[in-house]
Amino acid sequence: MVKFRWHRGSLDDSMATVVEFDGSIHGLIDILKADALPWFPPLELDQVKVIHYGYDPRIEWHTHMVTVMGGAIGFTDGPVY
Repeated sequence: MVKFRWHRGSLDDSMATVVEFDGSIHGLIDILKADALPWFPPLELDQVKVIHYGYDPRIEWHTHMVTVMGGAIGFTDGPVY
């Protein structure tokens, strides 16, 4: 299982949004659609990117940034396939 958290103003606020999913890009898109459908247009697979960001010792995550159409919206604790 992979963890996802929304980008927020503080790490504590962001960590309060953590959910787990199966690690697939389709599972991630399901989370994005379920939680942010009013703000996103219909998402296409090529609009969502997951990019290695680095290790965060505060939360012990090998962090990957999630972007939609080039804008950072959240982070995972591992790669997404």
